[in-house]
Amino acid sequence: MLSTRQHVRQCVCRNVHTTYKQGLLQSVEAEKLGRYKKKAKQFDWFKGIAVQIYILYMMSKWDNREVDGNKYFGTDRKIVLPKFRWVDNRNLKPESEKEVEIDILGVDAGVDVQWLGECKYWKDKVGLRVVKEFAEERAETGRKVYNLETTVLWFFSRMGFSKNAEAYMKERGILHTDEEELNSLLESFGVSRLPKDL
Repeated sequence: MLSTRQHVRQCVCRNVHTTYKQGLLQSVEAEKLGRYKKKAKQFDWFKGIAVQIYILYMMSKWDNREVDGNKYFGTDRKIVLPKFRWVDNRNLKPESEKEVEIDILGVDAGVDVQWLGECKYWKDKVGLRVVKEFAEERAETGRKVYNLETTVLWFFSRMGFSKNAEAYMKERGILHTDEEELNSLLESFGVSRLPKDL
């Protein structure tokens, strides 16, 4: 039979051991969760790059065709899909300004028209703040660097846009496309739809 002192000591040791073990498990779980979140974020970034590649490839096949803006771009007007001299994504830096990433860039082969696009393959709708950042910062940088007459702004968002963001884009003539509209546009140029499990 244990003395009271030995019993207390045994309880304290067991308690310390259990607490240490739980703390260690929580620490390991938190570290694993942190690594998982980091990898998931990197994987999401790669998904976005894959979508950009699909879009750029499709744009390289454009042939001055006129399409229904309602069907693909969230606008009532007809849209001419120009035959581009080149399409790419770029980091642009006007003199004495910060560098800006442009996800989608196409320069027309004929009349100095450029398309600047943003690509968001997110699990949520894109909100007004992100759209404004694109329209006011990134697009303006593209205009300054290439100094072209006309710039068409195009925003792709997998899940679409908030009502405020959509109203802002309609008011400013910014073309916008969700995943279903993009898939339809891809198919019209003989490019396969985005993979469902992307």
